[in-house]
Amino acid sequence: VRSLAVSIKYALHSPVLRGLLYITILMNALVFPVQQFIPAIGRDHLGVGATLVGLLLAAEGIGQLAGAALMSLTRNVRYHGRVFVFGSLGVIVMTLLFVWSPWYTLAFAFLAISGLGQAGFSTMQSAITMLAAPPDMRGRMMGLLSFCIGVGTPLGGLEMGAVAAAFTLQGAISGNVVAGLILMLPALVLTPLISRPLAHPPPATARS
Repeated sequence: VRSLAVSIKYALHSPVLRGLLYITILMNALVFPVQQFIPAIGRDHLGVGATLVGLLLAAEGIGQLAGAALMSLTRNVRYHGRVFVFGSLGVIVMTLLFVWSPWYTLAFAFLAISGLGQAGFSTMQSAITMLAAPPDMRGRMMGLLSFCIGVGTPLGGLEMGAVAAAFTLQGAISGNVVAGLILMLPALVLTPLISRPLAHPPPATARS
């Protein structure tokens, strides 16, 4: 418990880590749970069978693979935060378009492009955590990052399912995704994620 408290304290004092973890929680709570409902959208909205639903589930993975390949070819990324944020925004926009797409082919394309965004998001998520924390705090920060992911995803899926049961699945997903976009805006203004490249972090000993 004390280790978690120290990790949270350090992250709150770092504008970069604060913005990173805030966006991570938003994405995992309000956007990524959509993946659990792709089969329902494919069956009920797009009217396709099990085979095409399975292919639809693979679309994001295909996009992530392509995105990871592009990231591996990129040298000297200067603005890690911009890749992270724009990847997040790409996932949000493509998810919203996917939910309302009346055509299977277009829905597949939206999910594949979303996968590209996820590649930038997930790659920079870990990279920023490592770069923004001093060596003696990196393990703790990675643990805190995993904690934020683990907390957000199940709660978001439960909330989205409950709203979908009360209203409609498309409405629930759209509401969550738009809420995620709106709640993300303060982080873009109040943290240096997109405004400047990462600087070397100060030692953590003075703050622990």
